[in-house]
Amino acid sequence: MFTLIKREIRDHIVYFIGAAVLSAIFIVISIPIISRYNSINRARYDQGEFSIGIGVPVTAIVVIGICGLGVSQMYLDRSRKISAFLSTLAVSRDAILSARIISGILVILTFLVPLTITNVVLLRLFVPPLLIYPGIVFEIFIAVFLMAFACYCIGLQTGWTSGR
Repeated sequence: MFTLIKREIRDHIVYFIGAAVLSAIFIVISIPIISRYNSINRARYDQGEFSIGIGVPVTAIVVIGICGLGVSQMYLDRSRKISAFLSTLAVSRDAILSARIISGILVILTFLVPLTITNVVLLRLFVPPLLIYPGIVFEIFIAVFLMAFACYCIGLQTGWTSGR
């Protein structure tokens, strides 16, 4: 199983690099936004507009990219007949699909975990604790992870069906 996961990671290393780069970009963007927050001057209007103006399109690109990961995994498998070849060995189709799903989850976590850690640290440093519910970052992380995983699964399904 570990060999299958390593093969999937090697085949789709571009998505891991892209997730790390986008995570770094989000971190660089979020540091000045949160550090400008002042407890006396709650939030300036331009900061909120800037974060929404940048965050929404980049989130859409990330969701499309994660969906593209699932599509490319299944399309390459169907076109190159990788599963058919691996099935001749002592590997089942369930193990191959599990390795794909695990590598997809690793891409999602490569993107989300550094962002979550950075936001937790920045919120503890710059925002007063009375204004924010303590578990909100974890709940947002879970919601975004589930949304990204659902988009990844849609991509897996779309990549397997022909003519799409």
